[in-house]
Formats: sequence, structure tokens, C-alpha cells
Amino acid sequence: MSIPAERLREGQQILVRGKVSFSRLAQLVDGDALLRSIEQAKQRGQLYPTKVPHTTVNLVDVQVLAANPAAPTTEEQFVQEKTYTVKSGDNAGKTGYSLDNKSAYLPTVLEMDPENPGQYRQLVLERDLASGIEVTLVLQVFKNGDYEKRGIGLQQIVLSEPVRYFASAGLDVPALAARGIVVNGPIRAIAGADSTAVAAAFPSNDAYPEAAVPANSQADSHGYAVPTAGAQGIVPVPSLSAQAFPLSAPVAVLAPVAAAPVAAPVAAPVETPQQQIARLQQQIAEQAAAQNGSGGGSPFDAPVPSAPVGAAGPWDVPGQAAAAYQG
Repeated sequence: MSIPAERLREGQQILVRGKVSFSRLAQLVDGDALLRSIEQAKQRGQLYPTKVPHTTVNLVDVQVLAANPAAPTTEEQFVQEKTYTVKSGDNAGKTGYSLDNKSAYLPTVLEMDPENPGQYRQLVLERDLASGIEVTLVLQVFKNGDYEKRGIGLQQIVLSEPVRYFASAGLDVPALAARGIVVNGPIRAIAGADSTAVAAAFPSNDAYPEAAVPANSQADSHGYAVPTAGAQGIVPVPSLSAQAFPLSAPVAVLAPVAAAPVAAPVAAPVETPQQQIARLQQQIAEQAAAQNGSGGGSPFDAPVPSAPVGAAGPWDVPGQAAAAYQG
């Protein structure tokens, strides 16, 4: 017959030794982790999953360390009844014990003090304990409000060996060492929040304004800055034309050639009085021919007076013939 929780005495201590198979002791199970824990507990068929922030620990190879093995207390017997046989996984067949601690405070962890043999000192966990490390749980009976049923709380965790932490991504240091891969120093698990900080330290080029693009760079088709040839020790690649048609001798650099001065426009020649009289007489003849309606008249039908000897005529000046033809 199982012992009811109402028979437990408040303040009694129970010691349980075993090896950690799973734990969340470095921080509370809260937020999204709490929601996942509740869902997983329901999938395992647990009727009353813990729905408040808590710490948790699972042990295998469990022993209840009775103060008097010949006469265990009621509380020690109560905890012994809560042990179970693991049904699956690597620990199948082993004796297990699980406890969710609903206190808002993390349990105190004690490690052996190397400076004082036989004594212990407090250890603040950097992260959760490694699987397989041997510990002793110090449990204590407490009374919850006006409820007659007592509860079991986790007060301390005493390490029986030097601390070993859980390594992310399944890193098994002893197994790696057996294969010749020796890991020196602790392995730090990087939380998701840390990864965003790392990303912020190395932002993409999209985060920079155009003015912040490094010197000696140009944007590619995707908008990312790429170094130009010769920048930051990059050897410039000759163009295709230079590869296909190498020069047999170096080409001298030519000095820039100054632009040729533009010639000033040539002023039109000035008519002499004789040329002006001849032009006017020709225009009068053309108008008269047009009024007579001869139909075949042209400026060349009218007599052109001869210029005085030595005077320049309209054909002696460049461009004057065209002016005379156009009237």
C-alpha cells in the first residue's frame, strides 16, 4: 500500500543518489520551453504536467540513502515508491527518479572544495550538467498553503565528482578522444540570443548606406560591394583584348594634344559703289522682265554693265557670284 502525501512530515530531508540523465537546473523552464514541456508530458500520458516555471532533474541508477537503512523513515519510503523502471532508450531497465521543483529559485549546487578536502562549496552552474555525472539530491518536505498533501522540493544538488557540463550538438569528449580527437578546454554552448549578436557584429552590405561602401570597391549586380582590381592586394586581371593582342613593345605615354584654335569667321567683302550700282541695275531688269510676262526671262537676259577697268567685279570676290545669282 502506497504512502499518502498527507502523512509526510514537513521539514524532513531525503537523500537520493544517482546519475543525471536529463536536467534543467541552470535556469527555469519557462516561456516556450515550458509550453514544450507541457506538451511532451501530455504525449507521455502524464495527467498533471507542471504548468508553472520550474527546474527539473531526472536520475538513473537511483538509490534512496536512508539515514538508518534498517528503519527508513516514512518520507524515505515515500520517495522510494516514486522511483520507476526506465522502459526505453539507452537507460532502459535502470531505476529512475524524476522531480520538478516549482520554486522560483534555482536549487543550490555544491561541489567538492579542492582546497579543503572533505568539504563542499557552492557552484553557480554555467549551464546544465552533463549526462552521467553522479549527484546526490537533497529533498525536503514542505506544506503548500492550507493543503494537507505535502510536497517534495529540491533544496541542494551535491556533486560526487568534478563538474561536467552538457555539451550542445551531442559533443562527447571521451568518445572523441578515443578516436584521436582531443578537445582542449571547455565547450561553450551558444544560445540563440547570442547568435543574433554575432550576426549584428557582421551585418550584410545591405545594412550600409551607399556612402559607407568601402573605398576601392564597386557594387555587383546584386548590390553587394566587391573590391576593384588592384585593391587590397588583388592582382588586376588584364582585359580580354589585352590577352588576345599582347603588345610587343611598351607604348609611350603621349602628352595630351592641345586643341587647334578655331579660325575666326572671315568678314564678308564690302561692295564698291560700282558693284552696288551694277547689282541694283540687275535687280531692276529682273523685275521688269517678270512684269512683261516673257515667261523665259532670267537675270542672265538683262545686260550687265561692265565695270570700270581695274575695278573688281562681282565674280572676282569669292562668294559674290552666288550672291548675285540668288538676287
